[in-house]
Amino acid sequence: MAKVTGDGVSEYTSNEWLHTLTKPELSISYTSSTNDKYIKAGSKVEYTLVIENTGLCLAEDINISSLIPDGLNINSVTYQYNDKAKSQILIKQDKSVVKTLSIEPGSKATIRLTGKAADIDTNEKQVQSSWSVSSDEIDTMTSDTITQIVQKVEKAPVKQQEEEKDKVVVNSTTSTPSTPKTQSSSTYRITGKAWNDKNENGRKDSGELGLSNVSVILYNASNNTQIQKATTDGSGEYVFSNLQNGSYYIVFGYNTSKYKLTTYHVKGSNASSNSDAVVSNGLAITDKIELSGASQGDIDIGLIESKMFDLSLSKTVTKITVQNDSGTKAYNFNDSTTAKVDIRGNELASSRIYVEYKITVSNKGELSGYAKSIVDHIPEGMIFSPNLNPGWYQDAEGRLYTEGLANTEINAGQSASVKLILVKQMTEANAEILTNTAEIAESYNESAIPDVDSVAGNGIATEDDLGSADVIVSVYTGGGMINVMVLLTTLITLFIALYVIKLRIDRNNKGVITWE
Repeated sequence: MAKVTGDGVSEYTSNEWLHTLTKPELSISYTSSTNDKYIKAGSKVEYTLVIENTGLCLAEDINISSLIPDGLNINSVTYQYNDKAKSQILIKQDKSVVKTLSIEPGSKATIRLTGKAADIDTNEKQVQSSWSVSSDEIDTMTSDTITQIVQKVEKAPVKQQEEEKDKVVVNSTTSTPSTPKTQSSSTYRITGKAWNDKNENGRKDSGELGLSNVSVILYNASNNTQIQKATTDGSGEYVFSNLQNGSYYIVFGYNTSKYKLTTYHVKGSNASSNSDAVVSNGLAITDKIELSGASQGDIDIGLIESKMFDLSLSKTVTKITVQNDSGTKAYNFNDSTTAKVDIRGNELASSRIYVEYKITVSNKGELSGYAKSIVDHIPEGMIFSPNLNPGWYQDAEGRLYTEGLANTEINAGQSASVKLILVKQMTEANAEILTNTAEIAESYNESAIPDVDSVAGNGIATEDDLGSADVIVSVYTGGGMINVMVLLTTLITLFIALYVIKLRIDRNNKGVITWE
């Protein structure tokens, strides 16, 4: 916006133009066609880089580059923009792949490398590949690094080759001389990792740490015999070596009071990032692992730190109703743990009291849970009426139970309550204190984590899943009026004393009584 002024002329203001400055925003992903960590020499490999413009402006002159590692023979690199025809990208003599391109908003470019795992001289060779993406308008971005291990292909021993020549074909079936074949001298490995799935998404993400001291036991799947045992190292990794071809499975052992399993093979994940363990018969166990001429990697277990589970119970009195010859009177209380009522002595024997309790279960932990059963220890002399307490029942030993909250999920920081009404028939001599206790008899959460500071149903008064309330019934005798009369008499006497008549015998006028 501009303004124009001058001597003798009015001020003019131009139109206002708003311009929004934006920078390109790119997302990149780099994946392999195989999820296996171990690949055999000579096997087909394919890698795909996808660059998408998620911003609002054109991304120009984007430079992408990658170096093909030793151990991979890449024979084709193709480029495709959205759905347009593919074009070839040349691989330079130094085995680098370089291209400059531009991507419009909402569009994507795809680079695909195809080839084979190279023959190698050693038994194994690790290969890693990644891409760098940069331009003048964006900071340099690096794709995920794909790491795989190329394994040397086992060649048949000379003796076995000679036996192949001796095979005789009969009626389209093959028979072999009875001389046993020479057993393969090649051995293989199973590797993996235990990690802390901090964000609980079932994927092994960058920055999530490995877990040490997790027990890992390898079993022969054909006869369930233990083959090897290991413990994860400081990085959470383990290795089983010198294994023959065959079927295996792994059982993981960990602190179940501190951790729980993450989701098994979460949707959208691959073998290098997912968790392979499920709970079966109380054990964290993998599927069958097949070794057939190659090692197996990324047999992983993801663990989530268990949250604290803590349900507490409190008991209070909300109302007491007294019925006797004089009628019915209700006393309301504000969730009191101690409630007191007075009954005239001459009405005590005809009095019946109804005590209404509120039993509250509160979640002081982090995990939601359920109070599946609550037990109430009814005081001696009090009466339970099923008609007054739907959802409650009394067992053979006189204890009261309810499952009124069994299906109520109590989330962290929340509470839920049930009501209980008990009856007391008074007599001439039974003014007393009635103590009633209730306790969580059974609790539950979906993670099967025990309560952090109490054991349900054990009756220990110092635990927070047990609460109590007292009802005090006292006798009113009418002696209060006598006490009032005594108090009034004392006050009158004190008043007179303040205005006492003082006698002063005047030395000149002895015997004369005067007021001062």
